[in-house]
Amino acid sequence: MISRERQVRNTVVYLFPIVVASAIPLATLPIYTRVLSREAYGAWALSLAYAMFITGLANFGLTLGYERNFFEHREGQERSQLLYTTLAFVTGVFVICAVMTWVFRRTLAAAIVGSDSHAALLFCTVCAHAVMSLKVYYLIFFRNTGQARAHAWYSADELIGAAILGVIFVTWLRLGVIGIPLGQLVASLVVLAALTWRFARELPISFSARLLKEELAVSYPLTPRILLGVAGTQIDKYLLALLGTVAGVGVYTVGQRLAQIVFAYMTALENVFTPQIYDNMFKGAPGGGAVIGAFLTPFAYVSTLAALGLGLFAEEAIIVLTPSPYHGAIPIASILCLHYGLMFFGKLPQLMYAKKTGLISVLTFVALTANAVCNILFIRRWGAIGAAAGTLTAGMISITLALIVGQRYYPIRWQYPALAWIFAVLFAGVIGAVWMRDAGIPYLPRLAVKGMALGLYAAVGVQLGILSRANIAIARTALRRRLTVPTP
Repeated sequence: MISRERQVRNTVVYLFPIVVASAIPLATLPIYTRVLSREAYGAWALSLAYAMFITGLANFGLTLGYERNFFEHREGQERSQLLYTTLAFVTGVFVICAVMTWVFRRTLAAAIVGSDSHAALLFCTVCAHAVMSLKVYYLIFFRNTGQARAHAWYSADELIGAAILGVIFVTWLRLGVIGIPLGQLVASLVVLAALTWRFARELPISFSARLLKEELAVSYPLTPRILLGVAGTQIDKYLLALLGTVAGVGVYTVGQRLAQIVFAYMTALENVFTPQIYDNMFKGAPGGGAVIGAFLTPFAYVSTLAALGLGLFAEEAIIVLTPSPYHGAIPIASILCLHYGLMFFGKLPQLMYAKKTGLISVLTFVALTANAVCNILFIRRWGAIGAAAGTLTAGMISITLALIVGQRYYPIRWQYPALAWIFAVLFAGVIGAVWMRDAGIPYLPRLAVKGMALGLYAAVGVQLGILSRANIAIARTALRRRLTVPTP
């Protein structure tokens, strides 16, 4: 394991683009929700769901396969061969998928969004998401080689560029909702070109069919898992469109977009702890499960802090940022914060390490089934709020099952008392905030309870030794360091 100082420093660096990513929705949401109708926002959300499904198909699970095999081929020419071969293969599949989407764009738009008038929006969203997915392989290289600053800068550049261009296209050029994915496409193309140029100068371009075959042997069984996983994360919106309205999807998407800040924040932490977990697993040191368990507890605390804070104050954020037609997203955002908080346990590579990729797909199918059943039942009763509650319920079922199975193949000795306190405060605080607002309790008493929940969480952090003077000093030092982009 890397030193505590390095862990804190890398965490701060990886959080930089997440701060940017969090600020962007907060800055653009008031613009988009006042310019675009709920129906238009819902159409973009449904187009994005299809785009995520297509890119999941085209990737063949290679994002996970590349990350795993990187640690087996990290030296010499094989390092560059693995990267470029993977990129070439995925690019070719993306082109095929994009062509097929273009040919059938009107039929697909009518089936997915509900109107063939959104055919161009559907195609543009697919292209934008495909280019974003290609960039991920370069970012995995940065992450696995410890180049946190390069990872942060390129991620932030794309986010900022996409936001600026999206606002220009939507508001100034009056392109409508298609301006959002169009801005993302242009920004992602620029960043991808810059990354390709940088790597081509530093790593000789070469290919290896053997390495691709090895990688696909690990990753292709994950394709069902990827597709089912995407379906599982997007089925709530699709079912809401079928059982409710596209406008309801628009409101739900606003709440989900705010809550996804938690997931993005958690992904930044994943960039720190996943390579260290893999490194410890491959070394096969005695007592590795206990070491990993102790190593992960602070990350669980820090990631859950985001879920707690945003879940408690989703009301204030949405009221300030959006007009009244979107205020129905308040309880949706809070409930989904709980869901994304639990996703910390879904980012553990136990089954990937054991090469149980087929089992991962089976678990994903179970998760999809649970998500579909819960959403159908809950949406019929509570509409958009039911979609959020159904997603949370299904997530609790699937995460519990994945934890039980993962422990069979690589046992992690979790610090259960610490985790119990962390998640008890999270659920009690957020559920309490949602209930008090629904019960009509005045705002000031509710605000006081929210503050008490944050205070209790801070006390838990102090008791666990996570909120300590030493860690705070290291984080402060890391924040003061100038972020410069190193060479790969």
